[in-house]
Amino acid sequence: MACPGLSMGRTLSRAPGPGRCPCRTTPASTSAGAPSSARTGWSLPPTAGSDEENIQVLKIAKVFKNPKFNMVTVRNDIALLKLATPTRFSQTVSPVCLPKTTDEFPPGLVCATTGWGRTKYNGFPED
Repeated sequence: MACPGLSMGRTLSRAPGPGRCPCRTTPASTSAGAPSSARTGWSLPPTAGSDEENIQVLKIAKVFKNPKFNMVTVRNDIALLKLATPTRFSQTVSPVCLPKTTDEFPPGLVCATTGWGRTKYNGFPED
């Protein structure tokens, strides 16, 4: 399978959990349900003018699934991918900035988020 992710470093990537991962099976799959590669440098849906040379396909060394993931409620739908080879950062591939555990965010602070999937409770990605 190939699975897109958000880079958290050169060899660690965040991916949606099994409920929403837009993965596809390939003959190179290592085991049923486990992705064997991650694609970076592309967007969902594909944007006009996106270049194939921006896409990187990287082997996955290990998948860390959230032990609290619930297939019925789709709660805790996230996974981390340990990449076998480092990501090449570019204009289309960059690390995600994560806050420190000591950071405080006052009420009303404007924040930017990244990801895909439902944007409202019981909604669909296109809502």
